[in-house]
Amino acid sequence: MSYTIGKKSGNKTGPISSRVQTTESMLRLMKEVEDSPNEFYELEPLEVVAVHLDASKKYFPQKKDGGPDYSFLGGVKGRFVNSELGMNIDSLSDYKPLNPNFQTTPVVGEIVIGVKYLGQLFFTTQLNLFGNPNFNTQHGISVGKKKDTLSSSDGIDDLPNSDDRGIETGHYFKKMDDARKLLPNEGDVIIEGRFGNSIRIGSDIRNENEESPNMIFSVGHTIEGDTKVPIEEKIDTDSSSVYLTSNQELNFTIGAESQLIPAPYDGKQILLSSNRIILNTKEGGDILFSSNNNVGISAVNEVVIESPTTKIGGVDATEPIVLGDTLESKLNDILTLIETGLLAPTGPVVVGPGAGLLASLKSSLGTIKSPQNKTK
Repeated sequence: MSYTIGKKSGNKTGPISSRVQTTESMLRLMKEVEDSPNEFYELEPLEVVAVHLDASKKYFPQKKDGGPDYSFLGGVKGRFVNSELGMNIDSLSDYKPLNPNFQTTPVVGEIVIGVKYLGQLFFTTQLNLFGNPNFNTQHGISVGKKKDTLSSSDGIDDLPNSDDRGIETGHYFKKMDDARKLLPNEGDVIIEGRFGNSIRIGSDIRNENEESPNMIFSVGHTIEGDTKVPIEEKIDTDSSSVYLTSNQELNFTIGAESQLIPAPYDGKQILLSSNRIILNTKEGGDILFSSNNNVGISAVNEVVIESPTTKIGGVDATEPIVLGDTLESKLNDILTLIETGLLAPTGPVVVGPGAGLLASLKSSLGTIKSPQNKTK
């Protein structure tokens, strides 16, 4: 909302004539505006006193039929710091996010800009008062000396979590003392969350790679040293990262050495780094790996494939894979029988106590074939 602030009075001239103005009269008009007793501001700061995220709260906006008005979801109740200075909470208005597709949710005590378009009230993103991606509150700036303006019959002031000054910030939001800003490079576009998470849309031109667009998704930024100093993403120590690069060398510690993927790790590549990476499909979906060169799998401990049927070589593989331990056991039994003379050196089978065992072995030879794994 627009507002004015009174200045110390100056010399004010009378109204300007409707006649054609001379240079002298225009200079006089400019001086009059400069010396005006009021300063005009088109946009006014708005202190957030409640955030509309839970329709069960009594202060959540209602429709005419009494149901929750979800068009205000993510919106705020706020007090203008000048035109509504000291106004009671119960008399304040509700504001929708200005952009329906891109939204940053403020916390109680942060300062946003309130505007009115087409008869509706909206707010823009919070002001960057302290340069901190996690916390930029200025509690009470719209209260003035009327401390009772913080009280509400709808329980707006009943917030369990507070900042380090004991001032309420929300129902579950807590300030992060070690939140750090990312260090930007020339030309970067950076989206930073409050909780040590970010998206960097940039390049590697800082390292003299002119055609090197990249994107870096990172969560759980590494916090070291002075918390006021900006940081950069670190593949090895950030909690989870996705790097999309086009002409850039990445330096990281590989989990298990592979002869197929030797360092340096440069060129066009996508790197996923975390403590666990899960690829999951649903509703009959597939996971496909296709390579124009090689596919390498390396692990420090085990590589386990669990499937009712595993085919190696092609989808038309039909030959069963032999169970090595079972084959060894069966062949060992056969050799033992031969050694004991069940088969005569001259050829005919000698009927003896081992004849039944030989027949049993022959009938069980099929068990050396795997019912699951097939190859060709």
